[in-house]
Amino acid sequence: MKRNTITIIIGLLFLAVAVLFYVISLDMMREAYLLPRLLVYAIVVLSIGMIIESLIQHKKEQEKIEDEVASSGGWTAKASFDKAVAIKGTLFVLLIAIYVLLIQPLGYFIVTPLFIVGAFMLLKSTSFVVSIITAIGFSGFVYALFVVFLHLPVPMGILAGLIQ
Repeated sequence: MKRNTITIIIGLLFLAVAVLFYVISLDMMREAYLLPRLLVYAIVVLSIGMIIESLIQHKKEQEKIEDEVASSGGWTAKASFDKAVAIKGTLFVLLIAIYVLLIQPLGYFIVTPLFIVGAFMLLKSTSFVVSIITAIGFSGFVYALFVVFLHLPVPMGILAGLIQ
């Protein structure tokens, strides 16, 4: 399977997870479903962006292959399965599943920074220091916005008696 195909499949999987989260949020009180639905909307937008980007990249690769075939008299190299991409995608899906399972018992403000750092390191999108700063900054922003300003419930887990 080509890298673009795997990316499209992962994007569709994320869309399915977002739909599942949205359906689960239908049983929540209005105060409780705001944060999960914001995350669902973010997942949907990012997943659609990932799929569109992969489709555009696939089209560019197809055009390049057609140009190579035309210039080489009909011969071209065969595309191979990219195991690294498949493993990384699988690990990312597992990371999301672990995040969802641990958010209630451990709490949002423990699990989310760990998830952000883990995701950044897995995807190799930034340095370790920047990922820690991002995780702390994002968690602080969510705390200030949802807990302090809007007084909305956020899963506190083991921090329930310490932070409010």
